[in-house]
Amino acid sequence: YKISTEIKGYSHIIIGSDQVWNLDATNYDETFFLTFSRDNVIKISYAASIGKDALDEKEQEFIKSRINDFNYISIRESSGKKIVGDLINREVESVLDPTLLANKKIWDKFIRRDEKKEKYLLIYTVGPKGNTDRIAKKISEKLGLKVYCIKNGKTQYSNYKYLNNVTPEDFISLFYGADFIVTNSFHGTAFSLIFNKNFVTIPHEKTSSRMVDLLSSLSLEHRIVNLEDDINADYPYDINYETVNDNLERQKKDSKFFLERSFSL
Repeated sequence: YKISTEIKGYSHIIIGSDQVWNLDATNYDETFFLTFSRDNVIKISYAASIGKDALDEKEQEFIKSRINDFNYISIRESSGKKIVGDLINREVESVLDPTLLANKKIWDKFIRRDEKKEKYLLIYTVGPKGNTDRIAKKISEKLGLKVYCIKNGKTQYSNYKYLNNVTPEDFISLFYGADFIVTNSFHGTAFSLIFNKNFVTIPHEKTSSRMVDLLSSLSLEHRIVNLEDDINADYPYDINYETVNDNLERQKKDSKFFLERSFSL
């Protein structure tokens, strides 16, 4: 690995976060397991994700043989924590995704606070849209909101305002300005939480643990919906963020402590 000869003098090296250990995404690239690092370097994973709810035998063998020499291991999802912990038979911790770990003010410089012309529901999806269309339609009609959709690939919806060529600043600003959010994305869920938005999350069929684990840790399981019928007459559209934010702060402290402890050696 060329990187090992270019980077010198470091004592710790960290990998993460997001799906750095999802072998479908990385195509079994060993770089994400720090195999290029020197023997005396402290190896740390922060909020690494395997990106799925289960590993097949080939994936298990590949990951197991490459993380046993990590000094500290943390995983983004509690379900992934159990999978990896059982795989290597040692303690693994679960920590917050860095988007949630960062101070909320870090996003301020990206937000465009232009005067809103109308109230809107924002759709942000990654991959198959599932029942997003019908769920968004039901909520928008109930709350009297226009529907904006961040265009992603070939995803098509009917009668919505499409937003093409969305920049990072646009992305953050759209979440900040939304009156309600419908998403099937982990980071769509994360930014809904960061900006204290009312939202629902539609989990993927095979990779739902990312969103389910996060929302369960915040006692927000009721924000997980699969069908428009889940939005019944008694559905609580508003979220009590006082309790949620208190819970997030506790998890932030635990996550930061993991990092401090990892760099204490």
